[in-house]
Amino acid sequence: MKILITGSSGFVGSHLVNKLSKKHTVIGYDLVNKEDILDEKLLSKKLRGVDMVIHLAAFISATESWEKPLDYMRNNTLGTLSVVDCAIKVGVKKMIFFSSAAVKAKPLTPYAISKINAENILSLYKNRMNIVIVRPENIYGPGQKANYGYVIHNFIKAVRSGDKINIYGNGKQTRDFVYVDDVVESIDSIIEKKIKNETLNIGTGNAVSIKYLAFLVCKILKRKTPIQFKPARNEPRNSFADVRTLSRVGIDYKKFKDVEEGIKDLLLRSHS
Repeated sequence: MKILITGSSGFVGSHLVNKLSKKHTVIGYDLVNKEDILDEKLLSKKLRGVDMVIHLAAFISATESWEKPLDYMRNNTLGTLSVVDCAIKVGVKKMIFFSSAAVKAKPLTPYAISKINAENILSLYKNRMNIVIVRPENIYGPGQKANYGYVIHNFIKAVRSGDKINIYGNGKQTRDFVYVDDVVESIDSIIEKKIKNETLNIGTGNAVSIKYLAFLVCKILKRKTPIQFKPARNEPRNSFADVRTLSRVGIDYKKFKDVEEGIKDLLLRSHS
């Protein structure tokens, strides 16, 4: 199978390329190569002869999206329209779209709205193309950059450097942390099982408080680090995956790493 991955040099994209290229012919499409998702001429050229497109390219910071809402709508919403429209015109039969768990959280952010808009656009095309939408929870793992303030990496960095751990709010807010390997395996399963026209929540189904996460990082690294509580941000209070969607299509979320196991593996692979 020939697969084009947008956002191929990003955190999840690079892991997907490594995994899928062992079985398939994988083509990357990425802004680092000056490949704009809205360049329909170039996009159409690269999509020709492709069997499937996995659309990952996106701006992903909920906090930053309040500062740059137009950029988020352009890239995440119009970019998705560009991909699906070009793909259908050149005869691509299947698309896997990386949406976000943020679409079901409260309060909504411009980032979440950009993904909701993208999902709504794709719903218009499901009679013309097999489209699978995935909504990952908080993905973490080796190779992740700190540009967008990933909490696990920030906590590890703070503990190792002897700085205080910064928590925004009271720390009782919860997230579902899903390891990048489990996300990639899920995408591989979607391809292998030939799943059609589904919306799937990818996560462990476990809600982990940010305060407990800080305790866990300190425990794993065997260091005591003070916590500094800062004013809460305008972000969702709680989020975890409804994993029944995975069970429905035969993906075993029970095999996913829990957050303690995942952090240990992350630290091990970061030093290898």
